[in-house]
Amino acid sequence: MSNKSIIIWVIVVVIFVVLIYMFSAGNLASNPGQVSTTTAETPSGVILNNLGSTTATTTKPQSRIIEVAAKPFSFTPNKIMVNSGDMLELRITTSGGFAHNFSIDEFGINEPLPNGQTTVIRFTPMKKGTYTFYCAVDSHRERGMVGTLTVN
Repeated sequence: MSNKSIIIWVIVVVIFVVLIYMFSAGNLASNPGQVSTTTAETPSGVILNNLGSTTATTTKPQSRIIEVAAKPFSFTPNKIMVNSGDMLELRITTSGGFAHNFSIDEFGINEPLPNGQTTVIRFTPMKKGTYTFYCAVDSHRERGMVGTLTVN
């Protein structure tokens, strides 16, 4: 094998390793976040997140668990602040006799929220900004079922 062939082979391997790292670490700048959801019974304990609040206090990406209550025409909390790169797990519990929905257009999130259940939505916002989350059922958004997610 010639020196030129070896150099080309090394470059191909390095590019391959870098691409694998980028895809596995979720570091693609063009990907604003990933979404996966599951529905489960209401948890017996309440975990706000690993800091005990809904406001991020460091710039190092973290895994964040945030409990959200969805009831007729409101989300509590209705303001959530996180850092870019934080892996969010929103545990949204619906009560009050209505099924709802949780939507954030910029992240492609549009999840049904069955009444009396907890829905878990996981995603990693990479793009800084303030985003509106809302219920897309009937006129719920217009009646105040809306909030903001701020990504610092």
